[in-house]
Amino acid sequence: MSTTTSKPTPAKRPATVEKEVEVIVQTDGSVVMVHDDDLFRLLYGVFDLRTQRAGKVEPTADGRWGVDVGPLTGRPEQQIGVFARRDQALCEEGAWVREFLRGENADPSAGRLEVPLLQQQLPG
Repeated sequence: MSTTTSKPTPAKRPATVEKEVEVIVQTDGSVVMVHDDDLFRLLYGVFDLRTQRAGKVEPTADGRWGVDVGPLTGRPEQQIGVFARRDQALCEEGAWVREFLRGENADPSAGRLEVPLLQQQLPG
């Protein structure tokens, strides 16, 4: 007679996804970041969150994709580029917005928009 010893099955853990989210704390204590759906769901109801449109990615007449960051800068139709693919345009829009929020590509003569995409006033 033979016996078989079975190993206990390890408990299954839910899959996790790691990602980096850049958060910028401004001098007035507000926190700005590019909107992230997962983080927004986590923080909703805990903090006073506000979302603002940063830009628009729209098709052009020739089938490419234009990126307009005018909603963030306050300048109507401020194009930062035209791209062959929509995913490229979205990626460039996100990178440009993050740089803008860090002050790396802000035009000093235009003034800097202080209303962020996602803002939370921290208790002082």
